[in-house]
Amino acid sequence: MTAPRPVGKATRATIVVTIVAVIVNLVLTGLGPSGFYATFGVFILLVLSDFGGPLRTRLMAYLVTGLAGLVLITLGTVAAESGLAATLVMTALVAFGLAYSLVLRGYVAAAYLSLLLPYIVAVTTPTTYKDLAIGLGSYAAGAVIAGITAVVLWPSRPEDGTRRTVGAAVAAAAAVVRGAADPAPGPGGSAAERMRDLDAAYTAMRTSYDGKLERPGDLTTADHALVRLVDDVSRLRYALDWPADDDPAAAGSPDRAMLTAAAQTLTACAQALDAGAAPSAATIEALHAAQAAHVADLPAEADRLLAAGDTVTVTRTVDAAFRHRVIAFLTASVARHTLTTVGGRRAAGAADQAPPITRELDRIDRGTRPADLLRANLNLRSPWLRRALQTAVAVTLAVLAVHELRLEIGFWVVLGIVAALQFTAVHARKSAVEVAGGTIAGFLICAGLVKLIGHHTVALVIVLIPVAFFTVWLPRGRWLVPMKQAGFTVWFVMLVSLAHGGMSMSVDEMRIKDVGTGLIIALVTTALLWRGGVAARVTAVLHDSARATGDFVVAAYAGLDPADQATAQKETETAARSAVRARDLAAETADLARTEGGAAEDEARAWTTVTNAIDHAMIVGTLVRGLADYGLAPLPDTRIARALQGSVRAGADEFTAATSPHATAHADVAALPRTGPDTVPADIPAAEIDAVIAGWSGSSDPVAVPGAAAISPGHAAIGVLWARDWAAYFRWMVRHSHPAAVGAAAPDDHT
Repeated sequence: MTAPRPVGKATRATIVVTIVAVIVNLVLTGLGPSGFYATFGVFILLVLSDFGGPLRTRLMAYLVTGLAGLVLITLGTVAAESGLAATLVMTALVAFGLAYSLVLRGYVAAAYLSLLLPYIVAVTTPTTYKDLAIGLGSYAAGAVIAGITAVVLWPSRPEDGTRRTVGAAVAAAAAVVRGAADPAPGPGGSAAERMRDLDAAYTAMRTSYDGKLERPGDLTTADHALVRLVDDVSRLRYALDWPADDDPAAAGSPDRAMLTAAAQTLTACAQALDAGAAPSAATIEALHAAQAAHVADLPAEADRLLAAGDTVTVTRTVDAAFRHRVIAFLTASVARHTLTTVGGRRAAGAADQAPPITRELDRIDRGTRPADLLRANLNLRSPWLRRALQTAVAVTLAVLAVHELRLEIGFWVVLGIVAALQFTAVHARKSAVEVAGGTIAGFLICAGLVKLIGHHTVALVIVLIPVAFFTVWLPRGRWLVPMKQAGFTVWFVMLVSLAHGGMSMSVDEMRIKDVGTGLIIALVTTALLWRGGVAARVTAVLHDSARATGDFVVAAYAGLDPADQATAQKETETAARSAVRARDLAAETADLARTEGGAAEDEARAWTTVTNAIDHAMIVGTLVRGLADYGLAPLPDTRIARALQGSVRAGADEFTAATSPHATAHADVAALPRTGPDTVPADIPAAEIDAVIAGWSGSSDPVAVPGAAAISPGHAAIGVLWARDWAAYFRWMVRHSHPAAVGAAAPDDHT
């Protein structure tokens, strides 16, 4: 069965929650109060959770969340029976662990409330161990019913929106690459028009992705691949925006063949993402074959030209091939992650056909696995850790208030906290006002229902149906929070009233008091623990990440120096690990600040630009580090290697200074040209490189590399020129992403 959201979800929740509530409270009366766990389990899993992915994976997510709920109910019951101190310690640990796990997003974020609330109900509701068995059985039944219902009745697909916007961006990138392969004017418009189309598609993709807690995360293989696809598109867009002096005559037939294969692969990936089907294996294999041919043909062509004494053509050809090889490499990464996203399987031997540099990119991907992401945020600079501490304190105080004030239905205190708890006191006050207003409105509605329904059970069930539907169905809008809060107030009161034989004002009065207690605790906790919120931390965290990433790029360039390779490799590995951790923390902090909504548009734009630059600087360091895989490193000339390292060091220092919390918008930086040869810094030793290559002109003798095997002149020229190109690219990217330059960008600039 299919139906558009949220009508399908609202209808599903209305039907199933109402039926389960009627059966538990009016038919299976022998279950007693613990039977409410069945209604509660169905309610939180169908209403508060919304898992995506394939139906089988989705069903497993519901069942695993239900199983975890059983464990948490048991922990809550044991804690409640173990004395106040044990109750508070266990509550703090559970609340902290669940809130901190939100950094994983995806299924974890979708399950958050469905995990926290069962524990809170158990720890705040007096339950004997005899009743616990009935409660666990009831909750397990509710979880199974919810899981089956979610994949049978109107199954929603919340991940499709992100996947399709990624597919649209990939299709736009394919058009740009197709234009690079065949520069002749065609139906796709000019190169500038195609790039503007890519910018628009990229913006739409980021809008559907950034700042969304419920977006796909890294917990499952398919979701992890989709997250990596977003990164791939960002990297590819940067590479396509690189203001290289593209001379069509400089690109040989291997370049054009590789770009054509890349455009075809991107088109196939875009179609696969839109349809949810695997791209053609033959298309991906054709790209790998074109890359392999290019790896073999380019050095041979460079050797031929050098032997003929044509150093000018060598430089033009190798420079053109640099950008084309990067585009093809990033396209191969898009294909690999597209295949995993849509559930396809890599062909036998595909790993052997992929370029060797792929394993270097895997190093970056591994840095964002769940365990690494949790480790990266385990420090006080992380907003996720601070949020977890804030939540743990607030929830623990709420449980303490329940015990000390002897509140009868204590879990409503925590509902008030969860609804109001935000990262800043300003946002918490706004949310608290909306929650309080919604609760009061719900109270007034219930007061009217008491007069109309009283203890008429049939009438209660009839009214319950539209209340449930409209509470879930309510669309987004300015009054969403208070309207939903009013709906949940009425719905919950009616469910509890059904268990007690009819509507009662006393039930609603308890909710008003309990939610009010929770709101006060949330406001006080937020004001004391985190008055400034996430936005105040973003600049400092981005600054640390820019510094760590710059150090990694510099370390990668140190590896081009033939002297002391063992030490250089060890230092590069250490720098890479630090850069990955800092990058992950920076990306999450900036994204969470966007979620909070605490930044102006220009400020948020600068965050996005710098975050993307940090990620792309990681690519620079990774690919420079991978030059050795192609026999292009170390460089045969130590002086050039060290001069390039010095230039990159200057760029890294500029990047660090630009992102400093104390930096100012320098007019000279904002006015820098954003395209053309003037962006290449003077400290890149262009004349020395030309002189070294000229020294290999007219010869086919191997070039000696200190401490390594001799290589052909063509190989040597490619290594030196690409090392120079990556240094120029890095320096361009640093200025391209300078916060001052971002604000000074022209409207049609590709930032």
